[in-house]
Amino acid sequence: MSSDILGFDELSASQSGKYITHNEALRQLEGMLVRVLDRNPGGVPGAPNDGDTYIVDTVGAGLWSTSATGDIAYYYGSSWHFYTPSTGVRLFVNDEEVIYIFNGTDWEYSTPLTNLKTRVATATVTMVVAGTVTLQVNIPSGAKIIGCQLRVDDGMVESWDAEWNDGASLQAIVSAAATPQNTKVNKFHDDSANTPLTDAETDIVLAPNAGGNFSAIGTISAIAYYQTLSTMVDV
Repeated sequence: MSSDILGFDELSASQSGKYITHNEALRQLEGMLVRVLDRNPGGVPGAPNDGDTYIVDTVGAGLWSTSATGDIAYYYGSSWHFYTPSTGVRLFVNDEEVIYIFNGTDWEYSTPLTNLKTRVATATVTMVVAGTVTLQVNIPSGAKIIGCQLRVDDGMVESWDAEWNDGASLQAIVSAAATPQNTKVNKFHDDSANTPLTDAETDIVLAPNAGGNFSAIGTISAIAYYQTLSTMVDV
């Protein structure tokens, strides 16, 4: 017998080689309920690796000839295995970074706002003798910066300023911040002020408020919050 929803083969009391049925069910569960690399591979992918999964979009001769459009193709043990999804199965599609749901006939885009990604970047820097020190949060080009949090982990000698390294088009973060350990700064960006959109990879630059160089004393950590748009998909 098979299970009613996902169609897993059930074990029987007198069955020999029970591990074969058990292991196949584990593979089927893994292949159907986690993720696929692509839902539009355009045919059989070349040089697959064990664990690669796809939604079949093109059925033809050869290695995918026994599949049906919409099936989940799972490569392991040097061969392709195909599973027909049940209504309600959800899969994360890696290359689009969105979730699709199978409605019984087709795979539907199930998260209309998922293209807008809110992300977090972190960095920590120890002060050195220099006029500026960079916190490499590495916010990508084209991102919208929401805000950031800064924290003095180890006390510093100088009061300090912080801004994004694309400072000509982005708002300052803080001016004349205090120096003791556990000093915290929270900054939300104002959409009505200078644009918070980045036009190059963006980091946070620290400078002594009074000019000159930092002493090699103190450590600052940063958490930066930003949004990006992933690739638009067919809906």
